[in-house]
Order: sequence, then structure tokens, then C-alpha cells
Amino acid sequence: MKTQVALRLDAQLVDAAKTQADRENRSLANFVETVLAEALVSPAGDGRPILSVVDADLEGVVALDDSGNPDVDETARLRRLIAMADKGRAR
Repeated sequence: MKTQVALRLDAQLVDAAKTQADRENRSLANFVETVLAEALVSPAGDGRPILSVVDADLEGVVALDDSGNPDVDETARLRRLIAMADKGRAR
């Protein structure tokens, strides 16, 4: 499921993103979504990844809630983010 988001961004940043999206023959929305997904699996400032990407089938990826129980919604979201990041790396 996609969620529409309104953002205020610097005009030069948007122009640069549009240019890069055009170079990659992608929509601006797809470009921004992919860059964001990749940023979420890249190391954060403290060196720890925001998302841990495992070398396994996505069916093996399960998010747990604070009690240690499987979180169905968060698992689905996590699998989508990992899949998007994998698609971006394959390009």
C-alpha cells in the first residue's frame, strides 16, 4: 500500500532529483522512494544500520514488537523496504 506524502524541499534539491530520475528513466516519486529506502539500510551516523539486511529469503525476515512477539504490519513494511533497496542495488 502506498501513502501519499507532501514535503517542502529546496527547489535546487528537487531539480537535481528530477534530473537524476530522468537519467535513470524513473519517476521522481520512484527515485525518491528508492533513495530513501537505500538510506534506511545504510549505516547511520553511529555506524549501526537502521535496518538490518540479512542474506536470506525475505520470508525469513520477521519484525518483533517490544514484547518479542512477531509484528505482522511491521514485518510487511520491513520486507517491502528491503525489497525496494535490493531493486535499487540491482540497477
